[in-house]
Amino acid sequence: MKRAIIIFSVFVILSFFASCNKPKQKISDSSISSALSSPYDTEMSVSYKDISFDARIHKILPGYCDIYFTSPESLNGLSVSFKKDIAEFDYKGISFSLDPDEISGSAAVSLILKALEKASSAEGLDFSLDGSAVCVCGEISGSRFELRLDPKNYNLFTLRSPENDLYVEFKNFDFVKTE
Repeated sequence: MKRAIIIFSVFVILSFFASCNKPKQKISDSSISSALSSPYDTEMSVSYKDISFDARIHKILPGYCDIYFTSPESLNGLSVSFKKDIAEFDYKGISFSLDPDEISGSAAVSLILKALEKASSAEGLDFSLDGSAVCVCGEISGSRFELRLDPKNYNLFTLRSPENDLYVEFKNFDFVKTE
């Protein structure tokens, strides 16, 4: 009986060490980029310098997305449709189009979209597995960014750009199936 307990204990210890030496999950930058090129919907809470807002993004194609602001109350009802290098704004029946880089108030949105577009290209990016997230690091407009994703399905978790004082938390992320 004593011998059986010793053999069982050795087996448990060896199993533990074997599980610690599992190969790290392989990160496929092409599959991450492919996923981020797909249509999706997500809500986001944004902190940019001294500004905070909540919005919903509906990404259609690379370079094309709609953003619907929900808070603060002064932005509730504002929608912005980005189509390549033009932004179409609509707020309470007033519509106009502008270059998004020309509007200081859209700097946070522009940074977020540029980071997400850059992550969908896979060029010039570093990919790593950090705990329970895939980290995609790169540079936009001369500033570093870090996008954290779920390693199983590539749902967005967070986006940070410390140099721009930007932090985004994504919620209710869902890839949209198109027909």
